[in-house]
Amino acid sequence: MRVTLRHFALIRETVGQSSEVRDVADGTTIGSLYDELATSYPRLAPLKPSVMRMANQEYVKADYRLGDGDEVVYIPPVSGGATGRLFRITGDPLDPRETEQAVEDPGAGAIVTFTGVVRDNGRGRSVAPSTTKPMPQPPKR
Repeated sequence: MRVTLRHFALIRETVGQSSEVRDVADGTTIGSLYDELATSYPRLAPLKPSVMRMANQEYVKADYRLGDGDEVVYIPPVSGGATGRLFRITGDPLDPRETEQAVEDPGAGAIVTFTGVVRDNGRGRSVAPSTTKPMPQPPKR
């Protein structure tokens, strides 16, 4: 069966391409496919504990069995990955200062915080507004 791998950031730089199609055996898991990738590109092996796995735009566990035509993405860690999992999934507004405090370190020279917004289009298609509770508007300055 065939799967499409999409590569981003450090993985794309290491592999040298943004996507590829691979033939895999029936029963191949997304975790074992990463092992194959790391065998071909040893630089990726130490990242395995920090890489998040996606199949068909959904986060999955390492034992997820791939199917013919699946799209596979391995989300590489930012800045090489930290010990443990420091993330939170929430529908509530994020506080950049709280995030900075969670990662600050006396040995770090800087912390960069990026704040973005959802644009009204993506890949040539209109992006529908969220059906969840609206985000509070920032104060006017």
